[in-house]
Amino acid sequence: MGSVKIEKQQVSRTKATRTRTPWFVLGALSCAATGLASPPELAGMVPRSIVAAYFVAGPTPAANEVRSWSAIDLAGPVAQQAQQLGLLSLLGSKVRAWVDAIASGSILLKHPHAVVLFDIHARKRPDGGHELEDLRAALIAKVGASQNGMEQRIRHLLQTYTNSEETVLTRRTILDDEVFTIRDRRLPAWLTISWGRFGEYYVVGVGQGAFERIADTLAGRGERLQNDHWFARACSDLRTADSAFTLYLRLDELEKHVDAALMRKTADVLSALGLGGLQRGLFNLGTRERSVEVTAAIRRNGRDETRRVAGNHLRERLWPNVVPEDARRYVLLDLELGAALSAMTEACLVARSPRARRKQREFWSSIDEASGVSLGRDIYPHLGGPVVLHNFPRHALGLSIAWTIVTPIKGDATALRLEIDRWMDEARRILKDAGSVQLHRDDDGVWYTQLGLVGPAVTVTDRCVVVSFSPEAVRQIVATLDVP
Repeated sequence: MGSVKIEKQQVSRTKATRTRTPWFVLGALSCAATGLASPPELAGMVPRSIVAAYFVAGPTPAANEVRSWSAIDLAGPVAQQAQQLGLLSLLGSKVRAWVDAIASGSILLKHPHAVVLFDIHARKRPDGGHELEDLRAALIAKVGASQNGMEQRIRHLLQTYTNSEETVLTRRTILDDEVFTIRDRRLPAWLTISWGRFGEYYVVGVGQGAFERIADTLAGRGERLQNDHWFARACSDLRTADSAFTLYLRLDELEKHVDAALMRKTADVLSALGLGGLQRGLFNLGTRERSVEVTAAIRRNGRDETRRVAGNHLRERLWPNVVPEDARRYVLLDLELGAALSAMTEACLVARSPRARRKQREFWSSIDEASGVSLGRDIYPHLGGPVVLHNFPRHALGLSIAWTIVTPIKGDATALRLEIDRWMDEARRILKDAGSVQLHRDDDGVWYTQLGLVGPAVTVTDRCVVVSFSPEAVRQIVATLDVP
């Protein structure tokens, strides 16, 4: 494993049942943000007291379909090929780190896995923002008997990012299996990375004691998440065993780990998103035929509720041909786009430092004032719902993240088109002066961005707003909507 010095330690542990759990690598952990889930299985390996977790299902048809939407699924093999050809050494350090993260994520997404956040601490900066002070997290991946590139990826990461002068690699025995831990003098003292294979599982721990918490759970010490009454009931209500991706949040646990200022900021973000008072949440994503189904079980202010966030039940509220027959997958979201955009904008602003927030507000306000059109007053209120997302037309390069958004218009479509044209025209002038992303408008009313490549694009029809990855894609969608 590279030229890093290995110090061997023997760790005495009570011998447990041969149920095993392992850890993966930092690059994979940073990339594990897209996936699929199987809580009834992996929740049995997760301690009950956590801040958050997500679960990703294995190679079931639904899981494979959802995984294919991720750009990681396409970029991963490209990154691995670049590594084999020695091309990564030609990249800058930051770009190389992202490429390695993508390649690690590509391997990870082929397996059932869970990412767990145990603890997080942040300290307040002088400018009012926060910076990470401590974190404990773990990844559990069920890889089966096959290595499937896990060991090779770990060796590559060690050889690329460690050296004998700055890094110490310790080897020890836990539950009769070898576990490795890295400490690097260039990193914060709290940031240790441990990993090991236990039977058909790989486990990676980030932060002091994170790996040990999973090992203790495997050894039968402490309560497991699957035995938490609220979690088990919510999984049953949402049928998470049939899901592709499941996200679990414990805001009441987070409150125990962060300072009051950061907790207030978190509460403000949730309030902006319409989730004020959230204590727990379980969010489940699955598929039914072509439709993506999203459900949620939440507890806020002591009361429990279940929601259908997206699903085919909303089809009756839309016109018949809103989803093209050639779309392989679609999502019908039970929300109004204008209200959602307003909420997400406010949540993003609240999450930033006061200085960054003020700068962003000034930018938007300058466009509003110069154009005489307010996004919040004149445009957002006319963007209705349900919101439709689908993957037609197919991108020429097969990019699985190239989707289309169609949202119904509330009120006068002609007036909305004029308001959007005025606002975008002013934004075009400001961006041109800044020399960054350029905005263009064609004679048929299609607006699109250009920064080397062309797209995304947007237009307004008589009954909806269409957004897609290119002007041609927008026109193709508009043509299908005109079919009686």
